[in-house]
Amino acid sequence: MARKILKVFVIIVATVLILLIVLPYAFRGRIAERIKHEINEQVDARVEMGRFSLSVFRSFPDITLGIRDVSVINNAPFEGDTLAAVKRITVTIDLRSFFSGSGYEVKRIGLYSPDLKLRLLEDRSANWNIVPVTEKDPEEDSDFRLALRSIEVHNANLLYYDDVFLTYIDVVGLNGRLQGDMTMDVTSVSTRDAHIDSFSLRYSRFPIISNAEIGLKAEVGMDLANWVFDFHNNELLVNALPLSFDGRVSLPPDGGTMMDFSFAAARSDFAAFLSLIPAVYTDDFASLETSGSMALHGSVDGLLKGELIPSFDLSLEVNDGYFRYPDLPGAVSSVQVNAGISNPGNDPDLVQVEIPVLSMDLAGNPVEASFALRTPVSDPWIDMTLAGSLDLGEIKNFMPIDENIILAGLIDSQLEARGNLSSIEMERYQDFHAQGNISANNVEVSAGMLPAMLEIHEAGASFSPRYLSLNNFDMRMGESDIRANGRIDNIFSYIFEDQVLKGSFEVSSMYLNLNELIPETEATEEQQTGLSVIPVPENIDFSLDANLQMLIFGNMDISNLAGRLHIADGQLILDQLGMDMLDGRLALSGSYDTRETLPRVSFALDFLSFDFGRTFHTFNTVQALAPAGEYAEGFISGGLSMNAVLDENLMPLLESMSGRGSLSSSRLRLEGHPVLAGIAERTHLSILNGFDLRDLSLSFSFADGRVETPPFDFEFGRSLAAVSGTTWFDQRIDYVMRLDIPREQFGSGAMTVVDDLVERAAGLGINADPGERINIDVHVGGTITRPEISIGMPGAVEAVRERLSEEAGRIIRETEDRIRDEVDRARDEAEQEVREQIEETSEQIQQELDTRAQRVIEEAERRAETVRREAANAAERIRREARQQADRLVEEASGPIAVAAARRAGEALISEAERRATQLETEANTRAGNILDEARSQADRIRRGEE
Repeated sequence: MARKILKVFVIIVATVLILLIVLPYAFRGRIAERIKHEINEQVDARVEMGRFSLSVFRSFPDITLGIRDVSVINNAPFEGDTLAAVKRITVTIDLRSFFSGSGYEVKRIGLYSPDLKLRLLEDRSANWNIVPVTEKDPEEDSDFRLALRSIEVHNANLLYYDDVFLTYIDVVGLNGRLQGDMTMDVTSVSTRDAHIDSFSLRYSRFPIISNAEIGLKAEVGMDLANWVFDFHNNELLVNALPLSFDGRVSLPPDGGTMMDFSFAAARSDFAAFLSLIPAVYTDDFASLETSGSMALHGSVDGLLKGELIPSFDLSLEVNDGYFRYPDLPGAVSSVQVNAGISNPGNDPDLVQVEIPVLSMDLAGNPVEASFALRTPVSDPWIDMTLAGSLDLGEIKNFMPIDENIILAGLIDSQLEARGNLSSIEMERYQDFHAQGNISANNVEVSAGMLPAMLEIHEAGASFSPRYLSLNNFDMRMGESDIRANGRIDNIFSYIFEDQVLKGSFEVSSMYLNLNELIPETEATEEQQTGLSVIPVPENIDFSLDANLQMLIFGNMDISNLAGRLHIADGQLILDQLGMDMLDGRLALSGSYDTRETLPRVSFALDFLSFDFGRTFHTFNTVQALAPAGEYAEGFISGGLSMNAVLDENLMPLLESMSGRGSLSSSRLRLEGHPVLAGIAERTHLSILNGFDLRDLSLSFSFADGRVETPPFDFEFGRSLAAVSGTTWFDQRIDYVMRLDIPREQFGSGAMTVVDDLVERAAGLGINADPGERINIDVHVGGTITRPEISIGMPGAVEAVRERLSEEAGRIIRETEDRIRDEVDRARDEAEQEVREQIEETSEQIQQELDTRAQRVIEEAERRAETVRREAANAAERIRREARQQADRLVEEASGPIAVAAARRAGEALISEAERRATQLETEANTRAGNILDEARSQADRIRRGEE
């Protein structure tokens, strides 16, 4: 008996194990298809998924579904943006729901390495709105039901860009688990281990929190029926600052968010506040010697909806703050902070910022400041002061810095500003008080991020209501020096209202090596040979009058550079910029525009006495426009106007270039040019291998990837040449030349060539009798390096072309006639074949339509018969059950009266059953007739070709 029990047990266990192994493979494809179907039905985005897996052992007795490499890519207006990318998703499903037939019940969800990028534009369009708004219940007809008990997130990254409220959040390394019964209307969920490695919050251009480490312990009461969330005794840890918060957040039925909660620092020591400062919160933060007290608390109460904001209050107070690193001699002491921001509610313009006290002593360097802001929306009113001095050499005494960093020099500041910004905008400068100055003397900075030592011998800036004035700025970095004077207008409007910052400067330098000032970075060989796109800011309007004695840029040495540069609206505009370079003088005007994806340039330049060889090897644009420059020596002058689009390395896209130009030279040496060498070989004229051009003058235009050169003449020795043609940017050429060469320059070999050309010309009916000067026509095709050359006496090339043209015309006419005859014949044959096919196809189509129509009727007859049969079976069951029940009534009756009553009740039961059965059969016949009528109508439509 025991052996039988053991045998049965082994069979059961083996069966279970087999099922546990087989079930995942059996259901994996089915669930994957369900998931894809659900997502595609409910989102307006492109969702891509990698490999699916199923496991029963991971969460027995439930089953875990795994999906790898999930990405959600937006459609318009965020076309191509990746909303979410998740390395792996796990979904735990109740095993019993696989067999219930009513859908799958999801109990746990895990997200591994998700990257989310959320964007809200100024027009309030959001890239996460990918679920179309419909009246359909989102859970209706769904194969998945939520019975969530936990949600786990591992190593998540989140970017949130809100252009409506100018709020920008960057979350790196989010890990956490949310637990609770999320299937109930009223429930409680909690998290005990939520953690963020780096959290940054920025409002407009102002950083609020930078790279903070976040921890969260929370328990939230959730009323999901009314969308009310209660927070009690929760703790948020920001670096080393714990914040406790409690209150309520709800989502009213008419929209918006209702908030009523408060928070406060759970620690009152100054060290907790210090942890919010990124420069202080480092690996050795725990070793800091600190003292002083801190109080931080705040509250939010009211509705956030549209333009409405809740009332809020935040206050921070620091008294007698002190910290010192144990290995450093100096300390930061006497830290006093009294700051608050508040709003009574509803109107954002009622926000008030008050920082009446902000002071500290930096190892003997006192700094004091204050700040106030009111009516920030309608007309910002500010009241700010800054006073202090800082010996940069003292920083190493109270802050740990890298030993390779050198800091020295004195910075001193005294600043006051008070009034409404509208006073500046309306030029009522007497109503706005602003004065002060900032100065820097003998400043030295050396750090790894800088390519060389930065030295500021002197710099001063003074403030007034109108502008900030920059005075006597004198800087050196490495071998380079820069001196500047100028002013910046509306700096307060730029800071507080994001208006355009305007300014004008005079910049001068004796020596400026841009190659030295641009830090070297690791890059591929291709990247090292070029630059990268330098965007021009759209929110500044600066004019710079430059005077540079020597400028090194790339492989160019530029001297005596003078002119005006204007930076505005995303463009750099050059106005009559003159410079000496390439042994000549260049005058340049134009623009560099970065408002589109790729920058555009438009400029006009004039150059005088440029070294042609050096110019060719310096500019790839010249290599495309004038490839002959590789074989030229001498000096050229001319002009060029050009429009082009630049690539990522600031190199012109050749297909985008268009413009025109001119070149002139009193003497230019051409030697080794493949075209001239080819002509010399064909004509045996050695003078063409190398010669001097005298008084060269030509013009050209370029567009659509080619350069057009109109006819121009030049002299070489006592010979003349007339040239015109086309050069493509891919080095293809098509030129026509006429050479006029004195007879005495022809040797015996050359005269043999001439005699042969004369004889061939005579064969074409051309009387070519060379005189004292011999003319030869040359056609050059192919490429610069592999030219294809044809020569002949004047008129020979045209005669050959004309004869070839006539011959081609004759061949074309004969071919057209032959093709026309063949086309007519083919058309007649095709028309006959088409008619036959139409007749045959029509018969086939009609047969197919009849067949389809007959199938519809046959299917309808089967359905009608099924309806009748099912109804008849049901009616028979009703009658049979009624008779059986009537017989039981009689059998169970005792006594004649009871038997008689039972028979009457049985007869009534049988009569009612008969009525119900007859009614069921009648309804079935009617339904079957309707099915047949609809099928016959459909069949008629099919035969007519309407379906």
